[in-house]
Amino acid sequence: MLLPIYDDNPRLGFPYAATSFLVVHVTVSALTLAGFDLGGLAAFGYGTADPERGSAWHADTFGAFTAVLVAVYLVWQSCHLWVFADNVEDRVGVPIFIVAYLAIGGLGWLVAGGSNAVVHGGFVQATTSAMLATYTVLFPRQQVLCVVLYSRWGRSGGPQIRAFGLGFVWIAFGLGQILTGWLLDLPVLPVLLGGAAGAVLGVVTEQKIRNETHAPLTELRDDSPRGGLEPPT
Repeated sequence: MLLPIYDDNPRLGFPYAATSFLVVHVTVSALTLAGFDLGGLAAFGYGTADPERGSAWHADTFGAFTAVLVAVYLVWQSCHLWVFADNVEDRVGVPIFIVAYLAIGGLGWLVAGGSNAVVHGGFVQATTSAMLATYTVLFPRQQVLCVVLYSRWGRSGGPQIRAFGLGFVWIAFGLGQILTGWLLDLPVLPVLLGGAAGAVLGVVTEQKIRNETHAPLTELRDDSPRGGLEPPT
């Protein structure tokens, strides 16, 4: 399992929108895991409690293993949002980022059944996949520093910090989604739709940037009396 922690990818400004979404995600996750009743937030898929199974944090209902697995899954999703969402916001712009994030997350929640299922009912599944997909389209050669929770590359099998390309990050992300989806009974469709929507957002943004960067240049000619370059009249 890989936990992305850092990418050497400078941004122009502070990612206020991405940070706000991340803070909401972490806060609501922590409160619901601790057993707090957040009322109306649960109706929008914010929450980790299932009405038929109880709070995921209660070992007597889910078991200690599942409780720990849900907590690890939330941390894993948060790491992806932390590393990738800031540069996506910086590149696509704050208004588009907010609209796309909420729209993709809402789509993922609806596809998941609109229920108060484990881990935000598909909302965070879709947005995390979308942020990674958009980031991959915009920065395909970027290296990401990750924590490897278990590895045979070192002398000990313990955690290590290594740099990986996005292709390897995608493989680990996909395998992680499949595994946690099977263990926690989470749908995979929000992840697929989120990734597709994120890829479209990345392609549209990249094309827009290319159009602005490669705008037709004014043809110049060297026929001025001083021998300098002047635009044709």
